Amino acid sequence: MVNNDENINSETKIRIMEESLSLFSEKGFKGTSVREIAKRVGIKGASIYNHFKSKEEILKSLFSKYGSSTLRASLTDEDNIQFLAENPQEFPKFLKKQLRTWFLDKNWGKFFKVILMEMVHNESAKEIFREEMLGKGQEITDFFFTELKKRGAVKEYPVSQMGTLIFSPLLLLDIEFLLDEGEEETFLKRMDEHIDFVWDILKK
Repeated sequence: MVNNDENINSETKIRIMEESLSLFSEKGFKGTSVREIAKRVGIKGASIYNHFKSKEEILKSLFSKYGSSTLRASLTDEDNIQFLAENPQEFPKFLKKQLRTWFLDKNWGKFFKVILMEMVHNESAKEIFREEMLGKGQEITDFFFTELKKRGAVKEYPVSQMGTLIFSPLLLLDIEFLLDEGEEETFLKRMDEHIDFVWDILKK
């Protein structure tokens, strides 16, 4: 049984991440102090260190939560893989549903703005982006398409290229959507068209 202290600690950690994300997206990583995060959460500055060793660790946790772990949850699930192998025609519908949940999450929008602001001039953010988004993201999509390939659901293309072919243009679309504050309906239509187009290339 989880005691009240553990529940409070867990809730506080979540609040620290949420408020940090908001502040990072508003003021940038370097422009946000630990004291400001603590004030938003409603705790003393030193209390942050009961949950995170540093501000960089908060950033890394955000990358993990909104980056690779989101992909991992849906693309490494054995039931999902087996279902799509047996019903490959369902792949576009499956991916559209996953990406709608991901891209339309307001926190994802904040997170992606943090990426765009920080990865160019912040070495810590750049390294975390390289590890959490690019490295682990590539591992996950490689695993997913390798499993579909084993089950005969996709063509004999290099698995690394399959993931790149689908996801890289979608990230560019998302950047355009966030920067221009475009219409959600137009963004989703273009996303759906891209997924359908690529799946026609990859499917057997």
